[in-house]
Amino acid sequence: MNHDNTKDDLDNMMNQSIKFNDYDCKYYDIDEIGPLTAGGMIEHSAIHLNIQSLPGKFDALKNMLHLLENNNTYIDYILLCETFLTKNNAHCMS
Repeated sequence: MNHDNTKDDLDNMMNQSIKFNDYDCKYYDIDEIGPLTAGGMIEHSAIHLNIQSLPGKFDALKNMLHLLENNNTYIDYILLCETFLTKNNAHCMS
């Protein structure tokens, strides 16, 4: 194993991750997102939700996604954390 190459690879990854910090990320209300995504003003869109129990909030998430769809809002990535999914309840989300 060449440690110099590994260090170079890690340095390159760090430099790339630092570039991500240069993006101008803003928070928007649901009704503000539609014109941006439909009009092509942004290249990619993402929603990040700390859902704190997907099984308990699955219907609310579906309602929000329907609201976005009705507003002609197109989201490329939906990121969920703290889903509290386990092997015993994951089947409920399909």
